Amino acid sequence: IAKLIAEGIEGGLSPAAVGDAIEAWSGFDEYRAERIATTELAAAYNETTLHEYGEASIDQVEAIDGDDDPECAARNGRVYSLAEAAGIKDHPNGTLDWVPIVA
Repeated sequence: IAKLIAEGIEGGLSPAAVGDAIEAWSGFDEYRAERIATTELAAAYNETTLHEYGEASIDQVEAIDGDDDPECAARNGRVYSLAEAAGIKDHPNGTLDWVPIVA
C-alpha cells in the first residue's frame, strides 16, 4: 500500500484514483480502499506542508479542521507551534489542514 501511495503522490493522482489502485491490488471494497488512500495522502501532504513551513522559517500554524466531530471541532481554528502540529495525527478520512501564521 505504501508503494501505491507513493506512486499516487508522484503521479499527482486523486484519492479516488489511488483508492482504485489499492482496491485492485488488495481486494478491499471501494469504500475501504478510498478511505485508506484519502487518509494516507492527507497525512503525507500535511507532513510535507509542515516541513516546508519550517524551511520557510514559519513557527506557527492554524488548524483548519471543520466541526464534523468533537475532536476536529476542538482543534479547528487553534494555533499550534510547528512541533506541536507535527505531533498531531488526524483520524481516518480526516479533514485536518494547516495554514501558516505569518506576522
